[in-house]
Amino acid sequence: SPSSSQLRGAVSAGEPPWPPCRFAAANQRLHGRLLGPGGKVLQTMPPGTADAFPVSTWLAAAGVPLDRASDAPEASAGTSLRRAGMVILVTVAYRNHPETNGFLDLFRLGERSAVMTYDVEVRRIAAAGYHVSKATVIEDSAGATSMRELHEVHGVLLQFEVSGRVGRFSWQALADELVLKLGWLTLLQLLLDICWQYVLPLVGVNYNQEVYRWKVKSGRDLVAPKEV
Repeated sequence: SPSSSQLRGAVSAGEPPWPPCRFAAANQRLHGRLLGPGGKVLQTMPPGTADAFPVSTWLAAAGVPLDRASDAPEASAGTSLRRAGMVILVTVAYRNHPETNGFLDLFRLGERSAVMTYDVEVRRIAAAGYHVSKATVIEDSAGATSMRELHEVHGVLLQFEVSGRVGRFSWQALADELVLKLGWLTLLQLLLDICWQYVLPLVGVNYNQEVYRWKVKSGRDLVAPKEV
């Protein structure tokens, strides 16, 4: 449908090849990776390619063979995942910064820090099976007898979630953080001064005498008073 094709990243007639906002893009306009067990890259999706995979690829990314014994509570002993079904969670993580950033990279506002990429991670939900039951009542033409037919279908349920962090360096945010941190530092200094000057003397500690050395210095020599 037209709506689904727009979500997949198709470009309509008259639409610019790249969106005007650097932080808004469809998957087909980004560079993506499909990660397997242990973070191994199974497949890369360069811009312009779809990120749709067959069920076998999703299972390989999750590292789950269908003949493995199921750990679902409702499954009997020896029942395989193919028979009991399973739930697979697909996480799409977006980011617009390289994995290794230096301090100077935080101040680069060029295209390098604005290009978004994404990783697709797949894992199986432990102790979770999946099946759908459907009951159908069948009656004869006279209505004298009836039969209840139960259909149970086991399969693989794919659930998707979106995560990640996308951002850019902001001088305004840096200034706000500095002002906030300096304000807390000033308040802490004021509280320590109050504690040293008024609380410590109550327990017999003279903070001024312990910390400061008092020395009286005069530029004039003492002269004995004259007799009148």
